[in-house]
Amino acid sequence: MFFKKFLFITVILFILTVNLPVKAETAEGWYLRGLILYSQGMDKYELAIKCFDRAIEVKPDYIEALAIKSLLLAQLDRTDESIKCIDRILEINPKTASAWYCKGLAAYDQGKKDEALKFFDKALELDPEYTGAWLHKGWILTVDGKYEEGIKCYDKAIKLEPEVEYSWFLKGLALSEQGKYEEALKSIDKAIELKPDSIGFSHHKGCILARQGKHEEAIIWYDKDIALNATIPDLFCDKGISLYELKKYDEAIKCFDRALIDQKSIKAWLYKGRSLYELGQYKEAIECYDKVLEYSPDDVDAKNDREKAIKALKK
Repeated sequence: MFFKKFLFITVILFILTVNLPVKAETAEGWYLRGLILYSQGMDKYELAIKCFDRAIEVKPDYIEALAIKSLLLAQLDRTDESIKCIDRILEINPKTASAWYCKGLAAYDQGKKDEALKFFDKALELDPEYTGAWLHKGWILTVDGKYEEGIKCYDKAIKLEPEVEYSWFLKGLALSEQGKYEEALKSIDKAIELKPDSIGFSHHKGCILARQGKHEEAIIWYDKDIALNATIPDLFCDKGISLYELKKYDEAIKCFDRALIDQKSIKAWLYKGRSLYELGQYKEAIECYDKVLEYSPDDVDAKNDREKAIKALKK
């Protein structure tokens, strides 16, 4: 909701800058120049920030300039500076729900989950219909394994804005973690219906199907995501595991090789080793298990599989 309002205001202001003469020395003039630079991409962010600084110099309580400056600083990973802008907004008006929300995002990025929850709760106290706050609160709760509480937050977000695909998607992931696969698939399907070309949705549907042992179906959905972005190693790793489960070992190995663009993918090395073992290529399988143990020396599966391959090689 906040981002939609923000986008609408930004577009309107941009139109005004095109059609109306603006005196650059005024706070509004510097603000609008900053917006134009912001709209031109990240390489203009530093210049945009300077414009917002000039606007704030002229008008120290300029909440809109402080808010967008904070957003730009956050996108440039200048978190501490971003938080200072947010705190200044809250000094001017402590009832600004969006500022508490942004403060929550910053706290989460710093790994301060408990603080983030407090800030999201403060935003929701001020604006109970703040969809973004419900969504991010739900995410933190589900990451902590509090799935029921997290799902309640997602349901709140869905009730407020049912067309936001990520609420359905994250609810699906939480349901999947509870083993409620059919409910999870319905929720993910809704997310896909709302945004069919969103990378990750089809992949996670495939993962849920694979958990149910439906590997043929899972591969169909992995391929949908691969068609959207063939540079994500996890897509090929998970597809490879389903091919392995279907005993299509040669095809599986091709997928694992694609996944091993990220050489540290323990799962890909492990299952490539298992596929090679099934093909009777024990020496090559041992080399894969060695790779797993190089990155994860205590990996029990790799140790057991390696012993099994050594015994087979000696026969």
